[in-house]
Amino acid sequence: EGAFPQALKRNRLKVDSLVQWLSQKKECLLSQDWTEDDRFPPKAREDWPGIHSLLAVPLVGSTGLLGFILIGHGEKTNVFASGHRQMVAGISNLAMTVGFAHLARSGR
Repeated sequence: EGAFPQALKRNRLKVDSLVQWLSQKKECLLSQDWTEDDRFPPKAREDWPGIHSLLAVPLVGSTGLLGFILIGHGEKTNVFASGHRQMVAGISNLAMTVGFAHLARSGR
C-alpha cells in the first residue's frame, strides 16, 4: 500500500544510527511513529526519511549479527502491532534455522 519513498531509493550510509542501534540491541524494534520516536536522535530519523511506521528485526546467526528485516510504511502511523513484530521475528528465526540446517547438511 502506498509508493516506495523516493528518499530511500539510494545507497545506505556506512554509519547509520538505526542500524547501529539495532546492531547493539539485537532486538526487534516497533515504532508506531518513526518521525516522533524519541528513542532515537533526529539524525537517525533523517537517515530514514519518508517512513512513519517502522518494524525492524535483526537476523542473528551463530557468528553474530548478519543483517536485518526492515519494514516501513510511508504514509500512516500505527500500522504495525505486536503481532506483526512476533510474526516477523518468527520469520527471522525460521530463516536462520533453515540456513543453519542447510549449512550442517552441506558440511560447512
